[in-house]
Amino acid sequence: MIRDGVVLNPHYDNMGLYGSEYWTYLLPKKVGAELAFDLARDCQPMLAVEAFNCGLADTLVVEDWDGFHHQLFELVERVSTGSDYQEALAVKQRERTADEAEKPLDTYRQRELEKMRATFYDLDSRYHQERRNFVYKGKVPAHLQEKDKVFT
Repeated sequence: MIRDGVVLNPHYDNMGLYGSEYWTYLLPKKVGAELAFDLARDCQPMLAVEAFNCGLADTLVVEDWDGFHHQLFELVERVSTGSDYQEALAVKQRERTADEAEKPLDTYRQRELEKMRATFYDLDSRYHQERRNFVYKGKVPAHLQEKDKVFT
C-alpha cells in the first residue's frame, strides 16, 4: 500500500551503498529482475503512482490524511478477516517454501551483508568518498551535475 503523493528515493547506489533488508530477494519478486536492476542502478525518484503502476506497490490510496487512514483501516480489516485469508496465507507459505528450496533467504542476507561490510570497512570505498564530499562540501556527485546545469 502506498499513499498518493509519496516520493520514493532509492538512492543507495548514488552514495556507493548496496542496500539491505532483503531487497535482492523482494524487489525482483515485485517488479521483475530487469526493472529491479534498472531501479537499483538508476536511483531516480519515483512517484507513488509510478510505484503502483510498475507493481512495486499493490494498492494506491488517496493522498489526504483522513482518507488514507480510512482506506488503510479498511484494507487491514478486509485482509485480516476476509474469507480468503487462510487460502492467501497458504499460497504465500507455499511460495516461500519453494523459494527457500531454490535459494535460502539467509543467502540473500549474507550476500547483502558481505557487500555492505566491504563498503563500510574499506575507507577508500566510493561510499566513504561520497560521504566525505557531502559532509565537507566537496565536489558535486556526478548524478547531480546535470541537474546543477539546469539552474545556472
